[in-house]
Amino acid sequence: MRTLKYRLGQFCLVIGLMLLVVFFLQGQNPTPLFFFAGLGGAVLGLLLMRRTHAPSEPSERFRSVRKYLERPKKR
Repeated sequence: MRTLKYRLGQFCLVIGLMLLVVFFLQGQNPTPLFFFAGLGGAVLGLLLMRRTHAPSEPSERFRSVRKYLERPKKR
């Protein structure tokens, strides 16, 4: 289940990308408000989505090598 922060991040990202598209599709005199609002919305959306992302589980790759390195050495 997605959290509220993640969904809010998606919303901000979509709105920010739409504002950036509107800025770049404007003709001779583009409004800088669309650019800065779109950039801010996209960055805010990415940050919110990134913070609520669940951490990945530890990798099982090279588990035999880790076991070999962690065992006590006999002398």
